Amino acid sequence: MAAALLGQGDVFAQRGSSHEAERCYGESLVLLRHVGDRGGSAHALIGLATIAGARGELEPAWAQLQSALEIARSLTYHHVALEILTHLAELLISAGRAPMR
Repeated sequence: MAAALLGQGDVFAQRGSSHEAERCYGESLVLLRHVGDRGGSAHALIGLATIAGARGELEPAWAQLQSALEIARSLTYHHVALEILTHLAELLISAGRAPMR
């Protein structure tokens, strides 16, 4: 059930249905945490953060990405950690806090 909700969230997000995607990601996160699926939880957090960031809700997006990054690093999911770091950089740029070149 949690994996199906996560997949539905991805589909809704790709179609631009952010409210439905957010609902699916949120419900899947609750279930994934309940069963201890940390990798799936990171995926749901990334989805939620992407939606929040697109809405300009930078602080919640940042917190969700930080949580996902902590999970990815603890599981040594380097490719996921790189994706999350990219999202974090995009948030900094959108907030006008890009690092100096």
